[in-house]
Amino acid sequence: IRILRAHLEEDAGKLLHEAPGGRAIAHSLVDENRAGTPLLEIVTQPDFRSSAQVVLFCRMLHDLCRGLGVTHGQLERGQMRFEPNINCRLTLADGRTVSTPIVEIKNLNSFRSVLAAIDHEHEQQPRRWLQDGRVMGPGTKTTRGWDDVRGVTFVQREKEDAHDYRYFPDPDLPPVHVDEAWIERLRATLKPTPQSRWARYTGEYGLAPREATAIMSEARDADLVDNAAAAAASLGVAPARAGKLVAGFVLGPIRKIDNDPANNRGNYGTYEGPTLPNATCLGAIAALRDAGQIANAGVEPLIVRAGELG
Repeated sequence: IRILRAHLEEDAGKLLHEAPGGRAIAHSLVDENRAGTPLLEIVTQPDFRSSAQVVLFCRMLHDLCRGLGVTHGQLERGQMRFEPNINCRLTLADGRTVSTPIVEIKNLNSFRSVLAAIDHEHEQQPRRWLQDGRVMGPGTKTTRGWDDVRGVTFVQREKEDAHDYRYFPDPDLPPVHVDEAWIERLRATLKPTPQSRWARYTGEYGLAPREATAIMSEARDADLVDNAAAAAASLGVAPARAGKLVAGFVLGPIRKIDNDPANNRGNYGTYEGPTLPNATCLGAIAALRDAGQIANAGVEPLIVRAGELG
């Protein structure tokens, strides 16, 4: 999937001359709720051919942004939204083809909604064309919202074309020239991508796809697995064995501690329960387990004790 551009957007404050809901007022209100909170919008080329492809892309982008620490990615908090643009190319009985107007569905905050909204538009756009005969062209794009309860889209507004936004260059912003050397220096500072970690977990460590996905989806857990596996390998444990042992600790005792209602992780994934052992300690516990000096039943108490000792 090709990326067309990535740009920053920031809403300005605005004046409201009627109260929310349309009630008349004798004064004006200043609404700055969305001012000062820029968002990064990533725009793709129209390379998708199915709703399943779109959802997979959304999931991979979500994992990548969370894994690199770009965002916490909590969809229910609006920290990441998806806005698919959809239209259909129809082949008529006489062999002609027509394209329906593009519809942009705004502010979808779940993968389930992305899938359902696209499938709904794919079904409805040919029916709309039979009713009104409108085809894609300047000024025909619309934005629609998604009603998750009724499972339908609804019109919000006619969408302007790009030139209607009247963009103009900011004279105070100097140009930034990005060369390959700069890109490579930045690339060297990044963590492994979630996808590369998943491939290593399933390939080298022999984890089941579901297990690898569970670790990959939490950046903290993935970092702990990578660093603790390296620590265990430095103590003589075979690298593949070290990774599998540590992954088992993270998916077992550590997730059990995390999921205990008494150990609240708090907002934005911050951990507020018992202190967990660092990667060096966890690697040492893996080495003890590999050498048979502790049994599986002794792993969890040792993890808790190691955390208490810091």
